[in-house]
Amino acid sequence: FDGPPGPDGPPPGREPSSNNRPPEDDPEASRRHLDAAFALLTNLSKERSADVRTKLLLARAYRLRSRPDGRGPIDITSPDLKAGSDLLRELCAANPDVPDYAHEVSVMLSDMNPRDLRAEQRLAAEARLREALAISEKLVASYPATTLFASEQPHILNRLAALLASAG
Repeated sequence: FDGPPGPDGPPPGREPSSNNRPPEDDPEASRRHLDAAFALLTNLSKERSADVRTKLLLARAYRLRSRPDGRGPIDITSPDLKAGSDLLRELCAANPDVPDYAHEVSVMLSDMNPRDLRAEQRLAAEARLREALAISEKLVASYPATTLFASEQPHILNRLAALLASAG
């Protein structure tokens, strides 16, 4: 809903503050919105292959799609997660002077709850967390004053410690 409501109020079923967002308690609506955004970003990425912002948004959409219900734990074996990680790695390689892309890779690799993993996913998860930590350490060493980079590292370490502790 854009702008103030008309004389009869907002359109049926829409509140003025909704900003076209699906309700958080409606996973099906959330998935439909994500699928629509993903399709749009995929097409834009093809049309504007040099637009890094579109690629970044597409990588983030891949990350969201890697959650089986759109909001829950990420499936680290998801093809969408791999595609998003690959896209971010391409952005890093093409733009080595933009540390934000490396940070996005680190965040994507470490976006998991070790307690939600199946036993067969633990080795892959550990490798992902160790790679995320290596990227994070490099970013913090190169940009020590950047709070965003430094603040992610404890989260990665916590996840890695939880994973290793749960393994016995």
